Amino acid sequence: MVFEFSVSYMITYILTTVLAFSGVYVGALLALMAKEELKPGRAYLKAFENTLLVFIFLILLYSYDANIIVIILLGIVASVFLYLTTNKTPVNQIAYFLLGIALYFSTKSTDLFIMTATMIFL
Repeated sequence: MVFEFSVSYMITYILTTVLAFSGVYVGALLALMAKEELKPGRAYLKAFENTLLVFIFLILLYSYDANIIVIILLGIVASVFLYLTTNKTPVNQIAYFLLGIALYFSTKSTDLFIMTATMIFL
């Protein structure tokens, strides 16, 4: 389902985008409240974050009818890249920029947009 332009859709998209990216601030607040839990769970949180990034990437490729072999190969390459560069580069700064672009491309359908926004919030 493709949306036609209207003010109500625009407001819905803006509010959903704000809520999706507010997960950054909710996570920072949780980190302040539970400092003793942050250090032992850091590796798991990083792995979860990287997994969500790869899932968003793959779901967008699938929704735009990419070849399944290409999707699998790109998923493997993205996973290996994130695994090797997680501790060496500031991936978060690049990731949130790319997540914004992914959210734009997910406006193709309502279900895809909601799913992408939910994964960005997490």
